[in-house]
Amino acid sequence: MIFSQVLDEEGLPNIVKALIGHLHTPYLKVAVIDHSFLENQEHIARRLLDLMVEAGLKWVDEANLRKGVYYLLQASVTEILSDFRDDIQIFETIHSRLREQFEELEQKARAVEARTREAAKGKERLESARSRVYNILQERLGSSELPHPLERFLYHAWLDKMVLMLLRDREIERRGQWQEALDTIDAVIWACQARTDSTIRPILREKLSILSERIRSGLASLGAYHQPDCDELIELLEHYAGLPENELDESEAISNTPKKDDLHRDRDGMRLNKREREMVERLQQVEFGTWFLLRDSSGHEQRAKLSWYSPVTKKCMFVNQSGGQIKTLPIEQLATEMCRGKATITTQLVTSFVDRALRSIRRLLSKALGVEEPA
Repeated sequence: MIFSQVLDEEGLPNIVKALIGHLHTPYLKVAVIDHSFLENQEHIARRLLDLMVEAGLKWVDEANLRKGVYYLLQASVTEILSDFRDDIQIFETIHSRLREQFEELEQKARAVEARTREAAKGKERLESARSRVYNILQERLGSSELPHPLERFLYHAWLDKMVLMLLRDREIERRGQWQEALDTIDAVIWACQARTDSTIRPILREKLSILSERIRSGLASLGAYHQPDCDELIELLEHYAGLPENELDESEAISNTPKKDDLHRDRDGMRLNKREREMVERLQQVEFGTWFLLRDSSGHEQRAKLSWYSPVTKKCMFVNQSGGQIKTLPIEQLATEMCRGKATITTQLVTSFVDRALRSIRRLLSKALGVEEPA
């Protein structure tokens, strides 16, 4: 009956069920030799069976048997079938070997998950920094009309510079270097007004060399990548400074402040009903490490562990058993899928397989005999 429970174990790959099934006779022999097998939770044969089931659940992938512990399980079963006579010590030896491999895989998975989580946090911080700088540029420019070279300079070269400043120093906005970067933005916006304001041109001619040096030195930390944008802007400012008095320059195309790119596109919140909003609140309380069962449109199920939740983008990051990222979902979308049955929280079983199997067997026998189960 215990081995019948193996066949009913949810989530255990069929190939592992078949493999463990070969141990039916050796385990019957163990129970005959040592009656404490059914009573002692710490019996080594019980602990080995528990470990085999747990290893099969966590570390056997039928699509890739070389990944994980399948071949070690297979070798363990073969050794028991060929070598076990009446010395139960063989179960201790095999258990130690399997436990060592199991813990090594668990440790590697934790390391991979930690790296995956840190990478996600780094990406999150980069996106947050880009959004912060973009908003600053938008505030300073408003609805101003921009020459194309200025637009490219601010939204590419200078944006990258300020993002790098934020990433390198979390306190940079309190320092003088940050104010200097903001002052440079204001200075180049002011300088470009010389295109239509002739009173600015003589002042620009006097200050152009200083402003050019500020621009070039400001981008020095980024290398030569943004040099063309820098050169183009300075050439434009030189052109504006050299315009005759009272002459309007029509040579440079003008555009309105650029639309937000995909990175900064407004995130329109999903319209959620009351049940879905309640689910969002519930999900925000779920602990990291909780396992979910995610289903795609074709009904395929995938076990995924909640590894991290971004308080900025409101996205949940899921990893597989090995710690690698497999999916990132906005919490609103996850709540919707939970309400529609496309995602569920799975319960991690903390009791051993043999304990659960014996309890199930007791219920079956009690029902068959018409007796009340003991408390």
